[in-house]
Amino acid sequence: MTSHRKGPPFIWRNYILFSIDGGLFMGGMAFLSSETVLPSIIKDLGGSAWLISFMPVMMTLGWVLPPIFTAHFVERLHKVKRFTLTLGIFQRIPYIFAALMLMFYKDAPPFLLLCIVASAPFISGFLGGIGAGAFGELTARLIPSNRLASVYSLRFIITVLIGLAAGFAVKDILTIFPGVFGYGILHLIAFGFLCLAWFALAMTEDEHVPEKKQAAKHVDMMDNLSNVPVIIRNDPRLRNYLLMAFFGTGNFIFIPFLAIYALETLGRDLSFTGVLLIAQMLGGITGNLAAGLIGDYISTKRVIIISRICMMAVCMAIPFSGSEMMFLGVFFLYGAAFFMDRVGVMTMANQISPVEKRPTYLSIITFNGFPAMVSAALLSTLLQVMFNSIIPAAMIAISAMMVSLFFVLKIKEEKNA
Repeated sequence: MTSHRKGPPFIWRNYILFSIDGGLFMGGMAFLSSETVLPSIIKDLGGSAWLISFMPVMMTLGWVLPPIFTAHFVERLHKVKRFTLTLGIFQRIPYIFAALMLMFYKDAPPFLLLCIVASAPFISGFLGGIGAGAFGELTARLIPSNRLASVYSLRFIITVLIGLAAGFAVKDILTIFPGVFGYGILHLIAFGFLCLAWFALAMTEDEHVPEKKQAAKHVDMMDNLSNVPVIIRNDPRLRNYLLMAFFGTGNFIFIPFLAIYALETLGRDLSFTGVLLIAQMLGGITGNLAAGLIGDYISTKRVIIISRICMMAVCMAIPFSGSEMMFLGVFFLYGAAFFMDRVGVMTMANQISPVEKRPTYLSIITFNGFPAMVSAALLSTLLQVMFNSIIPAAMIAISAMMVSLFFVLKIKEEKNA
């Protein structure tokens, strides 16, 4: 097995600022929650079932494509912070553009506005994805491995606290400003949070630079790509992780239509997505607190196992949800399961990646999300068109989570330091 070299020292400034960066970024995106708010907006703008199905994964689809083609370049960089920050500027532009178009171009054709809103997360994700490998490397250079679970947990706790405020804000904004102008306000708020997140990351202290790998200087993109099958074949932990993560995206089979299903069942308007978002964020607080403690002091693997079990419970509860309290409970449990999954899989991705090939490992892991999420979104669309019901999607998601759980159990995890 490839050895892992000594990581960075623990620095409170970096720990706090890195947590704030992620919390502000993802908290800002909560105003356009891809699970609740955005699918409902897309439907209101005239989006079809297939487009609604893709909205929860749209940003991620953009994010996962570029890293596999830039990993060789990132491995040559002595420092990665400047490259990460530069790409971060471009990553934020689509949201201010969408906000201005929605708020001030009132006579725009509805189809144009639909395209702008639907494409903004993909374009933002793609621009951020170019620097995704560098961001993963920067994370490993700022935060010690045995504190990754808690720092990801803290990032997500900040996220859900902002998300709680976002839930109330979405409800009030879309009540006072229903329609396109209100959607523009939500995009503008999201952009403001993304900018604050950029400044937080920029304020971190200089990154810890590991011993330079001279061989990496002689590897070009094609050489690196040709090595990917060899890496996967020779590393069983990576193989099991990729399969675990692939089937772990089963939640995206049902989640695009869950908020819509709740609104239709309860007879509520789009502003009620704010209430559902609040429930989801409250669950997120619970899940993050548990994930941080379990991940740092017991094992990351245990976090992922619990998240899979909770997600299966969500799917089992959907057919029996007919009241407001039941739907709030479903979204609460979904929030807990989702954020536990995020903490677990992101922490384990860094833990199983050897220092000398970390950008390549992280790019493989990231790229794995593309076929996984496309498959989930296409399956979601197919099931919705065939059955016009969320129940079959929830049942298939249970099967996916069971397969994912099988591969989680096969991963041999090193004990936390």
